[in-house]
Amino acid sequence: MRKLTRRDFGKAAGGAGLIGLSTSAFGRFAIAQGAAKVVIVGGGPGGATVAHYVKKGAPNLDAT
Repeated sequence: MRKLTRRDFGKAAGGAGLIGLSTSAFGRFAIAQGAAKVVIVGGGPGGATVAHYVKKGAPNLDAT
């Protein structure tokens, strides 16, 4: 059995990602049923800044 190198792993992971991306890109598009929601991960100054600009740019979004 051949040893799996970092380069081989990267090739396999990249190929699997492209396959997953292509199948979802050509699938049916979902129609939103409710209001758009944004989840901001991080409660420090960076998270607060992102939340501020998200609400400033799109006041109708529900930013959590």
